[in-house]
Amino acid sequence: MQIKEEYGMLKILGVLNVETSRLTANHVHRILEEKERVMLSLEGVLSMDKMAAKALEKLYHDSVRKNKILSIFGNQNGNISEILKETNTHYILSSDRV
Repeated sequence: MQIKEEYGMLKILGVLNVETSRLTANHVHRILEEKERVMLSLEGVLSMDKMAAKALEKLYHDSVRKNKILSIFGNQNGNISEILKETNTHYILSSDRV
């Protein structure tokens, strides 16, 4: 898994699982300490497990509690849509694209 920053957006590339989702969450938490808004793209994710979906949901809720904005994009990624629906976490995805 890789995290790349392009044009102000963090892009996750590769497999998002229980281990890599922890790395992603830690990375996003550090950025949210300095910034009010983070854009996270899941469009490059090849696969995701249930634990990763729940970790992203927790990250989403943590940002809300801290009055930060975490926009997660990935509605067009068929590799993750089923697991997000299965875990009832699809609502964390932003409907807008930048």
